[in-house]
Amino acid sequence: MQTGIKFKISLIILIFSIILPFVASKLSTSKFSKESYEEIISFELPPSFNTTAKKEKADLISDPFRLKQRVDTLEKDKAAPTLKMVYKGKHRYALIGDNCLREGEKLGEYKVKKILLDKVLLVDKKGEELWLKLEN
Repeated sequence: MQTGIKFKISLIILIFSIILPFVASKLSTSKFSKESYEEIISFELPPSFNTTAKKEKADLISDPFRLKQRVDTLEKDKAAPTLKMVYKGKHRYALIGDNCLREGEKLGEYKVKKILLDKVLLVDKKGEELWLKLEN
């Protein structure tokens, strides 16, 4: 007896799935939605529309917590690397932070330009120089 009920339910679902699209196509859209659609399409932006505000809103949506700005600020606030030791042998080496470097090697965004006995010259990509003095 349960199979008969399942068959009837399946048959009703089938009939509704065939009839429903035809009924839906015969229904007309409301006057409100047609008018709204036409109004939206014909809307023009005023000539003084502020595109920078729009960009700021888009940036806020893509990065709501402003993580990129925070990371940039943290990188700028980082203390300069510290020169711990200078070694002079066949080549000069400098121990900067935990890195042992020679002239010409890179340390992050800096390049080791010159190693002297008591200080090291670092140059960044912009050409700005940073002298590190040997700590006591």
